[in-house]
Amino acid sequence: MSDPETALEDLIIRWDELTARETDAIHAECWDALAEVQRCKAAIQAAFGPVAIPVAPRLRSAAARLIDMERRNCATLGRRLEDLRQQLASLDQAGHNLRRVHRSYGPGEPRAGAFSGMA
Repeated sequence: MSDPETALEDLIIRWDELTARETDAIHAECWDALAEVQRCKAAIQAAFGPVAIPVAPRLRSAAARLIDMERRNCATLGRRLEDLRQQLASLDQAGHNLRRVHRSYGPGEPRAGAFSGMA
């Protein structure tokens, strides 16, 4: 195996380890661990830059598997983000409803007619 190919294989092995940690962090919703993994990946990308060597078929298949893992992680994060956006919208609506109730029945002088049917 040539020296650049060895370096690429080492990169793929390290990236695979990081991607597995990334997957675990996403499923555990451990955002600090996810951020750390992504910092490590960014450092690797900066150190290696684009790879322009002929790649052995086994390394191509390993790289394809990593790309698939990255896509799945991205999709999982996208679904989680959408879930959180829906939760936020629901909480915003609940807050709006509570403010309306508070304005209608909150402290202070009862409004005229508020209890007119209760005698």
